[in-house]
Amino acid sequence: MASQSRKRKRAQTDHADPFANKDGPSRSDWPPFGNETSLCARCESVGLRDIFTKGATGKVGTFIADIGQITRDWLDKTCPFCQFLAQIVFSSGNGNLKEDIEYSLRAFPSITALGHIINDRNSRFMPKTNNTAVLSLVKSEKSNSQRPQLLSKEVLNQWGYIYSDTVMNLALHPRILGRVLKPDFIDTSILRGWMNFCITRHISTCKILEETSIPSLRVIDCFSRKVVEAPVDCRYVAMSYVWGQRGKNADWNLSSTSNALPEELPAVIEDAIFVVKHLGLRFLWIDRYCIIQDNKEDVIRHMGVMDLIYNHAFVTIVAAAGSDPFYGLPGVGSRARSPQPSAVIGTQTLVSTLPDPQEQVKSSTWMTRAWVYQEALFSIRRLIFTDYQVYFECNNMHCCEAIDLPLEAFHTKDHRRFRTCVRHGVFRGGFGKRCWPLTSHIQKYTEKSLTYQSDVLRGMLGIFRAFERAKYPIHHVWGVPIEFDMDLIIWKKQATMSRQYSSYPWKLSASFARGLCWLPKHPAARRPEFPSWSWTGWAGPIQDWPSFETLSAQENPDIQIRVTLEDGRVANLQDLYSFTGSKTTISKTSCFLEVESWTFQINIVCALKNGVLPSAADDMESASDMCEYYAKVNLEDGTTIYSPLLLCREIQHGDDFSKTLISCKWDCIILGYRKQASRSPMVMVLEKSEDAVERIGLVDFWSSCTDTNDPKSAIVFDDRRLSKAKRKIKLK
Repeated sequence: MASQSRKRKRAQTDHADPFANKDGPSRSDWPPFGNETSLCARCESVGLRDIFTKGATGKVGTFIADIGQITRDWLDKTCPFCQFLAQIVFSSGNGNLKEDIEYSLRAFPSITALGHIINDRNSRFMPKTNNTAVLSLVKSEKSNSQRPQLLSKEVLNQWGYIYSDTVMNLALHPRILGRVLKPDFIDTSILRGWMNFCITRHISTCKILEETSIPSLRVIDCFSRKVVEAPVDCRYVAMSYVWGQRGKNADWNLSSTSNALPEELPAVIEDAIFVVKHLGLRFLWIDRYCIIQDNKEDVIRHMGVMDLIYNHAFVTIVAAAGSDPFYGLPGVGSRARSPQPSAVIGTQTLVSTLPDPQEQVKSSTWMTRAWVYQEALFSIRRLIFTDYQVYFECNNMHCCEAIDLPLEAFHTKDHRRFRTCVRHGVFRGGFGKRCWPLTSHIQKYTEKSLTYQSDVLRGMLGIFRAFERAKYPIHHVWGVPIEFDMDLIIWKKQATMSRQYSSYPWKLSASFARGLCWLPKHPAARRPEFPSWSWTGWAGPIQDWPSFETLSAQENPDIQIRVTLEDGRVANLQDLYSFTGSKTTISKTSCFLEVESWTFQINIVCALKNGVLPSAADDMESASDMCEYYAKVNLEDGTTIYSPLLLCREIQHGDDFSKTLISCKWDCIILGYRKQASRSPMVMVLEKSEDAVERIGLVDFWSSCTDTNDPKSAIVFDDRRLSKAKRKIKLK
């Protein structure tokens, strides 16, 4: 981790202009190489001169030669190819590899290896390129039992492929080429070329979602180093990075200083300013400096339009290397990139295509942060700086420095997007027509980490706003979506959702009740400032929601939900949210709901791995091997059934709560029913608090049985066989 001493003053000159037009790429910091005549006997027998002029087939590749064990002393060998292989194995990302692994060389077709083709069954849809061979070093599989479809992916993820820059006759088709990179050199013409291709070809597919101005938008003028009001039609670059710990100048605030940036900035900010200028642009948006951080109204205003800010940006710079803002952008400032293994053998240069940049992005600290989820999602174009290279992804193509793809060949005939046979990008088209449902975004967001738990809802406001302005709006209350069940709507040209829900007001409550049926992945800590009935009230990931095919608002016309406002008034959902496109806010709602539905009571038992059901609270002391909790219900005909309980609240076996859990009766309220002939309910389990009740778990009675240790005892549960009563509860 970089220290604060890596911060740089404006006057410092450690930017040696990596974008400058230097005379060709230089070698990395590896030992110098000999010529072709200095190859050892084994490497000479491989026939490197001829391999790259021939084709290769199959996802598992073609066997070339056994290499055996590669040890660190190979780095000192006189054979340039031996040195090259050792560089690949012991590069910075693979320093902990054991030296007793046997390796072999295999050849792969360049179009599937470097072109990332995931479906090559129909040649009509394949890019028209010269399909030459690339090499890779793989772990030897004597039995050849490894699944073929996994081998090339494993190679790409670990250290990439070996490519030759030998020029062939390119008259028939373009060729996929490799590039030699330098740790402290970035060719800006490559980055500009990617962006220009997107701008000129993806006119209808990489466009902003909403043509509107962003109120009070401020940007950094990278030449004057001042924060200014964004000019009309401002072409700006957005920044996405990990804030990290507070360092020097952390108290700098736009409201309490002049609009000039501090003299000393974290490395990643200084590097981003440098990149913007060398891309031929002027303005940069960074939340830390362009939002008045101690002004609540300014923060809330900008948090609510994060979708617009990142979607309107010309490109977003992503700092996917390091874990704090002092790490910088590798290859730009004083932070060098990891060296790229390469070798000159005779008249050809061999180069490593480096580890898969998509995997580098997915495994980065940046990717784990909750705040950056919507930043990446709404960005149209992304320049992602990793420790190895720059990776570019717009909503319709992706490419990287180490591999020179013939972009025209990889696009559809209309040049609007990559061919369907090419693998997806990391962000799968961003937020467009083929976007995931809102519940899927919430699920993925909850898997990310937050420094401040109070930010859990703020980090999603841009996504909520985007769904609220959709053709068929989806609104939310404290993060719980009110999503439409299309089975309820009889669509006519004149029909609107507003009319449908005004005709059947219970449907709105039932749709909201489905939103309350989120499924926790595991018990988690409570966020007391958020309601227990919302996923925001628990600091843990969720599995998802039951689909409309599983749980329908149509199946529960008996539920009524009203929201308590901050001033104490109680409003029904029709009054709170208008489904005519008007803007909404949660700032006027409290954490309380008033819910009226059918209720009943359950007991809770724990099932051990041996199937035993403890019947006394003190048995919990020895329940360390417990696998799960079950809701136990006695039906009117005397049948006892069990259904898995998905607990929200954390539990320590043997503590007071764990004992209370299995010694008391618990109230449940029915939220909805399965769309089946039977009436299997989805229920919320409630715990009494001082002024209301809180959610502690959820039970889906579709998964019911009469014996937790006997799979054959599954039973279809029908709540008409249950003693229940209709009640109104205050839910917190």
